[in-house]
Amino acid sequence: MKILCLILICSLKAYGAFEVFSQDPFTGSLSNSVVASNNHFSAFLLNPSVTASIKEMNIGLIYFKPYTISELNAGGLVSNFKIKHLGAGISISAFGNSLYQESRLTLNLSQPYFEERFFLGLNINLYDIKVQDYPNLNTYGIDLGILYIVNERIQSGFSIENVNRPAFKNYTEELPLIARWGIGLKLDEKIQSYVAVEKDSWFAPNLSFGIDVQTGSLLSIQTGYRTYPSMPSIGFILKKNWIYVQYGFQYHFELGGTHLWGITFSRDGS
Repeated sequence: MKILCLILICSLKAYGAFEVFSQDPFTGSLSNSVVASNNHFSAFLLNPSVTASIKEMNIGLIYFKPYTISELNAGGLVSNFKIKHLGAGISISAFGNSLYQESRLTLNLSQPYFEERFFLGLNINLYDIKVQDYPNLNTYGIDLGILYIVNERIQSGFSIENVNRPAFKNYTEELPLIARWGIGLKLDEKIQSYVAVEKDSWFAPNLSFGIDVQTGSLLSIQTGYRTYPSMPSIGFILKKNWIYVQYGFQYHFELGGTHLWGITFSRDGS
């Protein structure tokens, strides 16, 4: 079975986990629709400008098992913090098994403008692939993003992932250029909705949407859907003081389900 999984992963145009559709319970349960989010720190993995709009400092630990394949494990850490008036973030993730492993380090920096209504951000991604008995492959990618707060209820965001068109040595295929545009709409004080369009240079356009509902002071529920590939998702966050416990589930109609777990420690960064 391990050999079969390795063949499957390596057939994905030279890399696998970099194209796993979500690596965080919150963004996963909302089907990566949070391109224009200004209220959850891990969204900087989709739009680098988000961290400058987040007031709290957070650190989250994540674990997930892609499509419940027993031979594959994935997990990591994602965090945001302030450097004076700038927003910053870091993410470390790993995916694979003893035969094949991918890792990714993301460093983030973003800055607010125009009385914190317009934000610009940058991600630098360091990619690494290890295959047993083969030399390591590594490269780096650059992401750019903008976020605009139209008013208290509406936000709009745009980002481009791998704008520098990185490629691994001895591979002619570049990592995909991914463009995303999204809008966030606060329906009322307890309901936040998101819509996003994503175009990957390898695949057809994808439309995703999500809804985040605050049911009380301790619990919020998220659900979403993406069209390519067709995947519904659902999740929740349990909050107690400065600790958040997160769970997300995505279902791929051909490959099966992916469970995502996380725990986040948060405090006021002001």
